[in-house]
Amino acid sequence: MGHFGTLCVLVMCAAPVAAQDTAAPMARESRPAAVGPASSDAANSVLPPGIVNPGLLVLSLNEAAPQVQRPPQEKPVLAQPPRPAQPRDGFQWRDAMKQYMTFLTFQHAWRLPQERTHSELGGPFWSDYVQSVESLNGWWDGDSLATNYLAHPMMGAVTGYIQIQNDPAGRYVEFGKSGAYWRSRAWAFAAAAIYSTQFELGPMSEASIGNVGLKPGTMAWVDLVMTPVGGLGWIVAEDAIDRYVISKIEGRVGRTKGRLLRTLLNPNRSVANLIRFEPPWKRDGRDLVSKLALRDGRPPAAAGERTAAPR
Repeated sequence: MGHFGTLCVLVMCAAPVAAQDTAAPMARESRPAAVGPASSDAANSVLPPGIVNPGLLVLSLNEAAPQVQRPPQEKPVLAQPPRPAQPRDGFQWRDAMKQYMTFLTFQHAWRLPQERTHSELGGPFWSDYVQSVESLNGWWDGDSLATNYLAHPMMGAVTGYIQIQNDPAGRYVEFGKSGAYWRSRAWAFAAAAIYSTQFELGPMSEASIGNVGLKPGTMAWVDLVMTPVGGLGWIVAEDAIDRYVISKIEGRVGRTKGRLLRTLLNPNRSVANLIRFEPPWKRDGRDLVSKLALRDGRPPAAAGERTAAPR
């Protein structure tokens, strides 16, 4: 083979060993320090000369697989538990209708003995009733100023208070700027207007019982307007007096005088209380406070916190 052939064989045998000696330092510098138990064992294992360490050709899983950016998972939003339903009584229709019918019966019982009422009870009912309703015209109906501008507004206030005392949303509110108060009194105004229309023109009205309107000039708009409008004025005035006058001094004058004070300064509320068979001085929002309670520093009981003291 000669010296040249022998030299070629030696070069070919030495090439793998040289490659191993030069690749090992480069692999140690490029590989991470901690690869795991398997990589550490491969690095420390002794291989025959001339064979490249196979651990240099193995990449870790994190280095081999491309890093995929995964969107962050949204945390599941827990549904809010439903709020427990608040028990609340609705408008007491049955009691209200009984009280309206009681008041209406009293009014007609007051009218029947009057000559202008019982003198018109004869004749055909329906034709006289229709003629009475159709005669509605003008503003003045021939009644006195006290009847049109005092008695009818007070009737509107009584019927408005009947609505208030049967409405859980309005019976406890006090006079003031709150929306709850004025919404309640607006419903009272509507109730007074409906009652007034029935009392003047309905099937159980002045037009049907006594045929008011058969005579020209006896059926006019004054009662239909003044009853609810004047009634609302009475209600607001009595509410203001009850809050700023009665409640301030009723405890200082004793229970007996306090009851009298409530009854006289809130006359329409007192009548509405009697119609529901309650004392005229009753207040749904507070009890009477005695002088002894004031000396002890006990304030009047609020709505929902009423005591068992006599009203």
